Amino acid sequence: MAPILIIALGGILGLIGTGIAIYGTYKHNFKSSERNQKIDNNVTKNLGLTEVIDTTLNDTRVISLDTKSSVKELKTQNTELIKKINDQKETIDNLRRENTDLYTKLSNESLKIYNNINGGNSFCRASWDMRNYGEAVISILINGEDPLYDVHLTLTNCEAYKEGCKKYSVTSEFEKIRAESMREFNIGNLNPGMATQIAVLNVPMSKEINYVMQFSARNGIWSQCYKIIRLDKPDKYMRIINTATRVAKSSYKNNEWNEVLLFEDIGDEVKAKYGDKIDWNW
Repeated sequence: MAPILIIALGGILGLIGTGIAIYGTYKHNFKSSERNQKIDNNVTKNLGLTEVIDTTLNDTRVISLDTKSSVKELKTQNTELIKKINDQKETIDNLRRENTDLYTKLSNESLKIYNNINGGNSFCRASWDMRNYGEAVISILINGEDPLYDVHLTLTNCEAYKEGCKKYSVTSEFEKIRAESMREFNIGNLNPGMATQIAVLNVPMSKEINYVMQFSARNGIWSQCYKIIRLDKPDKYMRIINTATRVAKSSYKNNEWNEVLLFEDIGDEVKAKYGDKIDWNW
């Protein structure tokens, strides 16, 4: 081969090698520039660690960035945010408790208003002021804090009622029985702390006499039994009679009558005579 041809082929190969070297350098610089740009971007975004993949070396490198001040600031912001959230939760809990207290107060006030209109748990009873076992002044007293409305009383002399049932027919002549043994009183409205006198009653001079009083009002129905016994001789207070009374409210539930005792007062002589075996079903 001619020397000139050999020289030409060497020159061509040199040019090709130079071109390859230049291209390789360019690719290396391009990759380095791209990697540096990623790092700069991550620093700008305040990332603590950035993962960069170098395809040329076919491995993964984790580059640690100095962002201590940014991390500290984020922690401070996070702590403040948690505190604000806890404060808001406490405020919500306080508002919930206040709302519950207000609801309870409102319910109690509503119940007071309702009881004041309806009568609540109040009931009334008859107080008998006996005058030498022949006459009694009957007054009505309230037990409870609420007033009573539309109070009606039916007072029955039990002995007279039994005699009337013997004399007259209960079905066809009941009005005659009623006339001889019962009295009706439309008392109206009653206020707590006040005694309302309704009648002066003549009491028979028998050895023992029993009365039943049926009360009705806006808040329900209840009854009072009243027993009077004549003493063989005056007691230490120079009384010739002794009494016992019992007030109860009855209700019908689950196919049976249930009774709730509201008031009871038994005199010493009555207690000595009957003990705990007083029959109130007259």
